[in-house]
Amino acid sequence: QSDVDVCVQAPRASTRASQVKVLREISTQLGKVEQYTMEPRFGAQVPILHWAPRRPGMVSCDISVNNIVAVVNSRLLGEYVRVDPRMRTLGFCIKAWARTRGINDRSR
Repeated sequence: QSDVDVCVQAPRASTRASQVKVLREISTQLGKVEQYTMEPRFGAQVPILHWAPRRPGMVSCDISVNNIVAVVNSRLLGEYVRVDPRMRTLGFCIKAWARTRGINDRSR
């Protein structure tokens, strides 16, 4: 199952510590939604907040702050698909292959 990756742009959060602070502020607000659980992954290379549903079938969300590289990569993948729609299928196949080998989660 896939998730949604959200990159919050916060100009005042230029250091890792300030990015974690922003994620903690977001966590405080999202923690009020009882249908979801919060899992801070601040030790990851890029600190994220994993917001996951308590019941199956709902979408989880990974939230990062100022992770511009991820935004650029997503746009690049979108361009690949625009140029050749078969790239979408190839991307899903690679992702499934990596998942079966346990190498698709950079936060762990």
